[in-house]
Amino acid sequence: MNINLYIKNQPFLYIKDNIKTIEVRQYKGFIKTLKENQNINLVNKNQTIQKTILKIKQYNNLRQLLENTKLNNINPNLLTISQSLTYYQQYYSLDKLNSSFVAIYL
Repeated sequence: MNINLYIKNQPFLYIKDNIKTIEVRQYKGFIKTLKENQNINLVNKNQTIQKTILKIKQYNNLRQLLENTKLNNINPNLLTISQSLTYYQQYYSLDKLNSSFVAIYL
């Protein structure tokens, strides 16, 4: 069974162009069910890309993930951990940034 993972437009285009190879998500809900070698559909509006999950790495919080991952594989526009934390505050409240996160390698 393929799972749909909904992605905003710019990250979707980076994945499509093989610039972005790591998707970052809070480790909760259906994200906990994802497995390595599983096919997933990355969806943005009416576009879909099918990818295989190569690796999933769990971290205690977002900062730990960012410190141990190549930032340019997450988003080529984020050059520092500080920029990255600010970027993710658009999607997660400050208290959520201290919960578990996963790096999903595509």
